[in-house]
Amino acid sequence: MRIFNLHVYISTLLLISLVSACSSCSSHSANPSNTEHQVYSTDSLTEGRIKAQRTFLRQERAEIDSFIKNKNWSMERTGTGLYIQNFPSIPSARTPAYGDYVTVAYSSFLLDGSALYSSDSTGALKWRIEKDDSVPIGLHEAVLKMNEGDSSRVILPSHLAYGIGGDQLKVPLKAAVLFKLRLISFSTP
Repeated sequence: MRIFNLHVYISTLLLISLVSACSSCSSHSANPSNTEHQVYSTDSLTEGRIKAQRTFLRQERAEIDSFIKNKNWSMERTGTGLYIQNFPSIPSARTPAYGDYVTVAYSSFLLDGSALYSSDSTGALKWRIEKDDSVPIGLHEAVLKMNEGDSSRVILPSHLAYGIGGDQLKVPLKAAVLFKLRLISFSTP
């Protein structure tokens, strides 16, 4: 008998809660000022996310700039945020273009010096510029600034490397990545 009474009691409480929640929902939807408040809340949330992203980008840029300064490197920063320092081998060598197939020897590191991947263990990277998403997007831009045979040092901020989620293996969340590249060859389709 007690179990039955407890069951009735809990059922009654749930029913009262449900009725109360439904009546509160209908009173909110009937009031236009609450709808405006919801839009405002969504806008505030979006603005907050944008502000947080801008703050992160400023911090990441400051960390990269500090890293470069500590290493005493001279690197060019592009409009996308990629940092590159070329070490030309043959000044008159050919330069790849959008759509070309490239073969690149590489090694990659976190800015703390932790080794990630390299062509020594995985083989050279091969992809088609701006047509293939098998490599970080920043590498497409980097090879377009290299001549065949050149070596480069490249720092990709997280948005040009593996993004906010990392690579789920070695690259952590929101990590800038240092690449040492050598453009072995390229071909036009």
